[in-house]
Formats: sequence, structure tokens, C-alpha cells
Amino acid sequence: MSSRTSEFDMQVLINFYRLFHPSEISFILDLNVRLSKLDPTRINFITENLRQIFNTQHNESDVRALISFFSNPHNTPQIKPTFNLDSILLSHAQAHPIEPFTEQCPLCNCTLNSDHVYKKNVFIYKNNGQVIKGEYFYSLL
Repeated sequence: MSSRTSEFDMQVLINFYRLFHPSEISFILDLNVRLSKLDPTRINFITENLRQIFNTQHNESDVRALISFFSNPHNTPQIKPTFNLDSILLSHAQAHPIEPFTEQCPLCNCTLNSDHVYKKNVFIYKNNGQVIKGEYFYSLL
């Protein structure tokens, strides 16, 4: 069976994998998405955190090249999905529960787990007037 990935695309990935581990690439791209593109210190911040967390000596130009390449949706290959995961997840939310924003209560610091969690069905009223069924999880601890 032949690969669905072209030789050119594989070479691009090989070149980046020579510089970064897959977890480092994911870290860089995830952090880049969360930071403002208008921040002039963004690349430096990402690089410094990469060095500290992964104990590496990467330079800013390599991090900038990685971000620049994968931020352009016309470049191939893309390692992050270009489709909206929220639309997929939300359209199936009743059949497949989505992880809560946090598993830790901000008031009592109790961590929810399957041993002591309760579920309640609720109606969610959206800004556009739509009412949808939902559920939330809570603990009595």
C-alpha cells in the first residue's frame, strides 16, 4: 500500500522533526494559537518556554519558521486539523459527553471523578433564543 503523504510533504516533516520532537511541535503550535499575533514578544515567549519546559536550546528563528509554515493553511502538510472540532463535538454532545472546562471546583478545590460525580439534565438557553438539552456534572463533597 502506498503512502497518502507525498514525498515532498514527508521531507518537510522530516526537516522539522530533525529540529523538534513531535510534542515540542504540538506545544509550539498550541501556544501560538493562544497568544495574540500582535504581541511583538510572542516568538521569544514561546521559545523561552520551550527551552525551559523541554530543556532544549532551540533558537527563535527555528520556532518562527515552524510557526510560519504551519500557520499558512496553503502549505502542506498540515499536522493540525483545518476543520472546526467544536462543530463536530457539539453536534454529537448528547451522545458523546464533552469534557468539562475544568474537573476542579473553583470554590472547594474538589476534583471530580467517576466515584463521586452526579449528573443533572438541564436546558441551555442560547443568546440566539435557541433552547438545547444539556447536562452538567457535580459533586456533593
